[in-house]
Amino acid sequence: MNKQVNLSHVVLVESQVNPEMQAFLERRSPAMLPVAGKPLIHLWCEFLANMGTRKLDIALRSFPEQVRRYVGNGERWGLEINLVSLTPEADLDNVIDKVAVEQLEKLLLPLEQLPMGEFVDKQPENTADNQFLLSGKALTKGHWVAAQSIHSPKDLWQVNMDLISNVAIDPLPAGQEIENGLYVDTGVQIKPGFSFEAPCRIGKHCLIEASVNLDNSVIIGQNAIIDKQTYVSESLIFDDTYVGSQSDLKRVIVDGSLVYSVDNDTAVWVDDPLIVSSIRKQVDRVTILEKLTAGLLLGLFMLPMVMIYIARHLQKKPAVIEETFYLPVGRKLNGTARNKALQTISLNINHNGWRRIPWLLNVIKGDLKLLGPSLQSSDDSPLPDWAVEIIDHKPGMITLADCEKQEESNRYVSDVYYLATKGLKSNVKLLGNWVLQLLYIDRIRFN
Repeated sequence: MNKQVNLSHVVLVESQVNPEMQAFLERRSPAMLPVAGKPLIHLWCEFLANMGTRKLDIALRSFPEQVRRYVGNGERWGLEINLVSLTPEADLDNVIDKVAVEQLEKLLLPLEQLPMGEFVDKQPENTADNQFLLSGKALTKGHWVAAQSIHSPKDLWQVNMDLISNVAIDPLPAGQEIENGLYVDTGVQIKPGFSFEAPCRIGKHCLIEASVNLDNSVIIGQNAIIDKQTYVSESLIFDDTYVGSQSDLKRVIVDGSLVYSVDNDTAVWVDDPLIVSSIRKQVDRVTILEKLTAGLLLGLFMLPMVMIYIARHLQKKPAVIEETFYLPVGRKLNGTARNKALQTISLNINHNGWRRIPWLLNVIKGDLKLLGPSLQSSDDSPLPDWAVEIIDHKPGMITLADCEKQEESNRYVSDVYYLATKGLKSNVKLLGNWVLQLLYIDRIRFN
């Protein structure tokens, strides 16, 4: 190492998201992308600790708590780690103002790199990496950490293939080498008929079913299931992924139902849990408690609902209207939400709470949850990039957007906030607010 290089205090900065990587970063920070069986941030911590770093700041734009849970205070690497939250749109000047205001010797480096364990005299050709500056005098001009950038899915695949093939060196590889070129971590079950061609790596608590063939440069993350008679070659399988029986995977990245083809440079969502899927994906079912509560509310407000119905008929006007809404039930191949139509009956009045009283029947039937995100009013309404988690949740008839009288354009904000904060206390409060709305009889106006 050059004597003028000082690595005692380093700042890793998460770059602004490259659209090509967006699909892999819906539920994780770039710091948690898998590299040779370990999160990227794990390799950085190992590398920096080996280089003499004592203080490490990690400036993150997304999922800071996810990274904090993993790295802790850095004690296991002998580091003092501090996490700094950035806004998604923060540019490099904002980062420097936030993490490098003190005149200390700090080295700013982009997080989305695989550190190579050495320094070079040549600046990187990639302009995105070249934009990172120094605070104080951490490095003399022209010295840079040698690294491979991870700006696209193909980059992610390549660094994994380089590490497992020893083109790049991981000094502390995960797992134990039980056979020449086969690294297996703890808790792995391998059924009879398994065959492999080195190098291959299998993460913690994986299940490899009978007659599976791993053929050259395969990395499987932890808690994955590879079903029987499957062939995998030159591929990266993310954590918590299920690969169905008789699958044939070559030069791909598989993250749950997302499959990226290296040769075609395309990503598709395979919306069939028998082929590929996420093991951790929970089916959002309507619970017995929700159905019982819906039945109780329907019985409680049945009399006034019947009175409204009779009054409308006496006026010779329709008492109910039919409405069509759309429930997210997965993804299309291009990643957008796939919906199914739900026909509902609503009271023909303006009061939002009373209008939805008949929807309680949909809760009892299991079509809707009692509380949840809003229903889609159109089959082609695109979800914002930051609201994709709504796809995995069944909508509810009582929503935060209703209670706060939000406009249609802002309901995604309310939905995401609800999903992030829901719990028994907040659900009871939301339900109580909705019931109170029903008591404001003076607000009922007929169409």
